[in-house]
Amino acid sequence: MNMFNMIPFILVGIDTERAKEIIKQFTSPAYAILLWAVPICGAIACGVVGVHYLMMDTEERDQRKGGFIKQCKTIALIVLVVESLVVIASIFGITLDV
Repeated sequence: MNMFNMIPFILVGIDTERAKEIIKQFTSPAYAILLWAVPICGAIACGVVGVHYLMMDTEERDQRKGGFIKQCKTIALIVLVVESLVVIASIFGITLDV
């Protein structure tokens, strides 16, 4: 196929509005689920870490300095980053209708 025969197809372009609609079909439900599921999972994870910490011996607790608090801070940071995806997306110009 000749390069000049392909020019009309290239000049037509891509329908960006249709592409945005298709992508929004998948991202909107995913973000809606993430907005309520992530904090619940974070709370459950902190609960599991707390129960695990309470079941440790005092010697094990002394070996892990700041074990419970440090792990809960890490979980809270992950929850915060995932929850702020909507804000981060809007900064880059991706609007999400959640």
